[in-house]
Amino acid sequence: AFSQHMVLSGLFLEHVISVLSQIPVLRCDVDRVEDSQVHNHTEDGKLEAAIFALTAFFRGGGKVGKRAVEQNYASVLSELMLQLGSCHGLAYSGHLEPLRNLLTAFQAFCECVGDLEMGKILARDGELSEKERWINLIGDIAGCISIKRPKESENADNLLE
Repeated sequence: AFSQHMVLSGLFLEHVISVLSQIPVLRCDVDRVEDSQVHNHTEDGKLEAAIFALTAFFRGGGKVGKRAVEQNYASVLSELMLQLGSCHGLAYSGHLEPLRNLLTAFQAFCECVGDLEMGKILARDGELSEKERWINLIGDIAGCISIKRPKESENADNLLE
């Protein structure tokens, strides 16, 4: 319902992104993810709830929701990228569900903004957890964005710094 209202859609999207941004990003080598880090990252359900909310928003937003996503493209994309890194770390430690849920949300984001190429990249390489493949995935996504949305690419880079 929020995604169908001009003002509420933007506020809802900003709130969900804010919730995601408060979830600690795993900042360690994927070879050394510890059980306590996994537990801290997933224990309260915020990550899962925020990801499900985003997925529903991207899928059910219609024109109004799409406009809100377009207006917040850089912040949504940068948060999805950060969480993608964390979820890859979780997957490496055997917790695949957060990564699968995030990839579903990321695919819905791609469909919402009409970026089929990025969606194909995620479908092809999203669940690969080897370090080299993971780095290539990020590079491919960045390349896709820089070609299709050069202004947003710069904005997302600034948010990720």
